[in-house]
Amino acid sequence: MSCTASASISNRRVFWYQQKEGNPPRYLLGYYSDSGKHQGTGVPDRFSGSRDDSKNAGYLTIKGVLTEDEAHYYCAVWKDDKHSDACL
Repeated sequence: MSCTASASISNRRVFWYQQKEGNPPRYLLGYYSDSGKHQGTGVPDRFSGSRDDSKNAGYLTIKGVLTEDEAHYYCAVWKDDKHSDACL
């Protein structure tokens, strides 16, 4: 799935979150580059990120989609790699 920003995502991280019905959002991953990525705690590696700076777009790929993956997915773009698995 894709997430397109209204401004440049260059030098920014793209973060992805999953929210299942009745639950708070869960941090999935943060993606800057193949060598600059962070997988959330307990998130399977079938969830992966990529990006296309020329389109101001981030992408979330789920390999071998399962019924348990049914959820709303959200992205966020931020200037650094600060993140938290905590739900406030």
